[in-house]
Amino acid sequence: MGLPFRLAIAFLIVGLCVPPLVTAIEHFQTETDIAAADSEIGRIENAAARVYYAGAGSTCTVDVNIDPDCEVVIGGTGGDAYSITAYSRGVEQTKTYLERPPIRLLGDALTVTGPVTLILTCQNLDGVYGVTVSVQ
Repeated sequence: MGLPFRLAIAFLIVGLCVPPLVTAIEHFQTETDIAAADSEIGRIENAAARVYYAGAGSTCTVDVNIDPDCEVVIGGTGGDAYSITAYSRGVEQTKTYLERPPIRLLGDALTVTGPVTLILTCQNLDGVYGVTVSVQ
């Protein structure tokens, strides 16, 4: 076998390996971004529990930093009022329910991305006990 044939085989092998490697790297980046977002969600969840246990009128702040390719949606309507959802490039990746204790997130859904300071306040609105989340 000559050198040109060996080079052609080598380029063919490399050409076949590149697409799976690119896909694996993109998947790894998404997983890394979501893991970081889940960590921030855990911090929000812990702050909500502290405020909830402290009672109506208590407030705390938490600084979070969500990757620009991700967004976190806090609360919503129906069952989403008890959840925090992480999205990556518009696709839902994880949903965390605030179930110990079951904390209702009052108000409209709040979408967070980038570095922000959240204000969590425990309130009793017309007999509905829960936590409101707003951006400072």
